[in-house]
Amino acid sequence: MEAGLFHGRGTLIYQGNEKYEGEFVFGKREGQGTFSYADELGVLCSLAGRADAVEAHEKSFIETSAALHDQLTQMDRQIATLNKQHDAQINALQQQHNKKVSELSDELMRVREAESTLAAQLTHTKQQLNHTHAK
Repeated sequence: MEAGLFHGRGTLIYQGNEKYEGEFVFGKREGQGTFSYADELGVLCSLAGRADAVEAHEKSFIETSAALHDQLTQMDRQIATLNKQHDAQINALQQQHNKKVSELSDELMRVREAESTLAAQLTHTKQQLNHTHAK
């Protein structure tokens, strides 16, 4: 360091774990250097060369990363919206299902009551026929 600025060969690690290793002249990257970073898939990438070319690539990487971050944020919002819609649809289907089950249960109860009534009537009719034949 000279006058509080990077000077000579060194390594600068950025907040997102990107890293520049190379030559500095009074705080500026100059000469040869290597910029390393992990891409959006986590693959380690690096670019070696003149500091100005490395800096241009780094700027492009940062802009691309910001754009990808924005896209991911937008996709997260879309997923959240779709999840809410899905939950609402599931809830509506569940309510329809419960209503239909209740209706079918009521209908089954009416059918069983009618069956019981018919069975009683049939028994009564048989008894009358048996009584008539017995005379």
